[in-house]
Amino acid sequence: GYSVDIYNDIIVVGAPNKAISNELGRGRVYVFRLIQGVWTAMAGLQAPDGKPNDHFGSAVAIYENILIAGASGRDHSNFQNAGSVYPFALNNNIWESRGIINAWQNSADNYFGDHLDFWNYELAVSSTNLIIDGVNCGGVFMYSTNLTGTMWVNGDLMEPTVKQPNMRFGSTVSLGNSHMVITATGFDGSEGSNTGGWFAYNKPNRAWQYFTGVGHAAAPAEQMGQSSAVDGALSTIYVGSPNWEVMKGKVI
Repeated sequence: GYSVDIYNDIIVVGAPNKAISNELGRGRVYVFRLIQGVWTAMAGLQAPDGKPNDHFGSAVAIYENILIAGASGRDHSNFQNAGSVYPFALNNNIWESRGIINAWQNSADNYFGDHLDFWNYELAVSSTNLIIDGVNCGGVFMYSTNLTGTMWVNGDLMEPTVKQPNMRFGSTVSLGNSHMVITATGFDGSEGSNTGGWFAYNKPNRAWQYFTGVGHAAAPAEQMGQSSAVDGALSTIYVGSPNWEVMKGKVI
């Protein structure tokens, strides 16, 4: 239950700390389908090359017949915790692996795949510790694919309009039609440190453009943006702020 997504009659649930073959933290993703009013187990997916502490299932998303699972702790390219993303496609009722997606800017402790979203065959993947212009502010990598998930094309690297150290840009990312929201729980606002904030983008043509941000008059340590969602049909963005007003919590 660490991560969850739903599309039509399918729910995907991540268990990134699941031990497999006595190897801790390899992770697994569980798929359930609604059949005649009953949620029925459909599959248990794992990384084809999984290793301890990869944390496969740290983030999940599903759209049409393509499922995406993040493994934010995966080591590769001589970098520890660089992170990777695994796509799967449903073919004849079987979830088939579609390879591995890595960030085109790799470094240690990037945790690529810790948060992601997939909608309309476009994938957004967070790398919350990514260094941009010498600042470890974080970034979000964009990708697009075809209907079968067999070809993945690099898109834009989304950067915060204001770069601050440890702001964790990409704390969450949510897509919906021509709208996207990216949050940064470590953003320092005018009210103090770690107020958190959000950055909204739209897509009037074929390119994502910054639209507005960065949140409401948050309080210090509020860490606004620990959750988010987009309702594309209503052009509405939801941002969770669980530490609002001494941990009462609030959705903006």
